[in-house]
Amino acid sequence: MSEYVERVVRFGAEGTFGTYIVDTPIYYCLGFEATTTEERIEEDLVSPSRQSFSRIFSQRTVVGSLEENVLSPRLAYYALGWVDEDAASPYTINISGTHTLPSFSLERGLQGATSTIWAGYRGCKVDRFELVVEAEEDVVQTIDWIGQDSTLPTQAWSIATSSYSTYPANPFAYYHAYLRWGNGAIRLKKVRMEINNNLVPIFASESIGDDPILVELREGAQVITGDFVADDQVDNYASFLRGRNEGTIAIHIGNDDRGTIVYTMNNVALDEFADAIRGRDVYEVTFPFRARPTGPTSYDAIDVVWKSTIWGTISTTDI
Repeated sequence: MSEYVERVVRFGAEGTFGTYIVDTPIYYCLGFEATTTEERIEEDLVSPSRQSFSRIFSQRTVVGSLEENVLSPRLAYYALGWVDEDAASPYTINISGTHTLPSFSLERGLQGATSTIWAGYRGCKVDRFELVVEAEEDVVQTIDWIGQDSTLPTQAWSIATSSYSTYPANPFAYYHAYLRWGNGAIRLKKVRMEINNNLVPIFASESIGDDPILVELREGAQVITGDFVADDQVDNYASFLRGRNEGTIAIHIGNDDRGTIVYTMNNVALDEFADAIRGRDVYEVTFPFRARPTGPTSYDAIDVVWKSTIWGTISTTDI
């Protein structure tokens, strides 16, 4: 008999960093993985046995990743950190960067024929966020996260307070999206956008506490990069790059029934023009880019705007 075929991943917004809470199933979770490592220091000893070495356990590290179809900009909020909400329909949610990221908890459940295995992760923050829109594919977002600690809770099988009895709104496909460079549309082959927070785990000595978990998850430089594939009007982008100009790239996703999400990268510079052909293969050029804010005190390198008649606040959107 197969074990652990039934499975669930749940999400919870933490009110206080490291306070474990999970209450929402991730409906369109495509993949989840997490690793807890008990770090140790081992050194060879000066001793009669060539097999001998010392072993000292040090910190505990917790990392993982989550891949899902896009239902809302909720994960983008956890990658950027600041939100402003208009609670009147049509609901509008504006998201941009800030100095401190919100934290969350995750929980993975497996139910088998004879046993149930749960694993929980708390004090999590988004280290890297990636959005990919590609022709003929579904729209996918991925986060790599770092956590403060993990646990193996003992509990009965339960999916969450929300029910899986019906699907929420369907996720988006590539034909729900388009890409704009300035005021002009780019024929969408593929676009990838990445937010990297360069998180730094901070561990402390026993003077603060003898628990081997991190005491702070410090935000580093917030870097907004990406790339898009062009097979049309390539010379325009090559000329823009050679002119050493800055522009705006906007990824539009959505429709009238579900609402729309617009990811706008500002002050974008293109990195390179890599020109290659082979036989009769389709001629395509990938243009990497990086966005930056308008000034040294601004957080507008990227703005995310969500408009919907269904959801009112970031905490009520499906994930």
